[in-house]
Amino acid sequence: MEYNYWVEAYLSGRDKFKKGQAALGMIFLIGGVVVLVATTLAFLSFTFLNSTYGFQSSQVALSAASGGIEDAIIKLNRNKDFATSSYNLTIGSTTATISVSQNSPVSGQTTINSQATSGFYQKKLRAIVQVASSGEVFILSKNIITFP
Repeated sequence: MEYNYWVEAYLSGRDKFKKGQAALGMIFLIGGVVVLVATTLAFLSFTFLNSTYGFQSSQVALSAASGGIEDAIIKLNRNKDFATSSYNLTIGSTTATISVSQNSPVSGQTTINSQATSGFYQKKLRAIVQVASSGEVFILSKNIITFP
């Protein structure tokens, strides 16, 4: 009778180990899925924030370059003979570098180049204007210039 007790205890204990093995496998499976989901969410969040920051920096650079064009137009409005190799205009935390060339591309027209950098993004705009003898400025074209 004592022998049956020990055999029965051994067999019932072995069944408990089998149940524990199944639970351990399920815990590893659930843990793996949780880690996979967390890693995917972290990657997507990082990518989203990075693309948002890039778009924002690009727009800041474009706005600063456009502000540089507008500043040069104001200076030409005040002085129709204004020309310079380059000057800087600080707009917020971004600096635009502006150059004004008289009689370029043809006589009577003025070319304005404005370049601004924000973060890793750089924008360059070119405007061609015509200045009347009265000092009035007419914008003939305004384009974004791509870098080589």
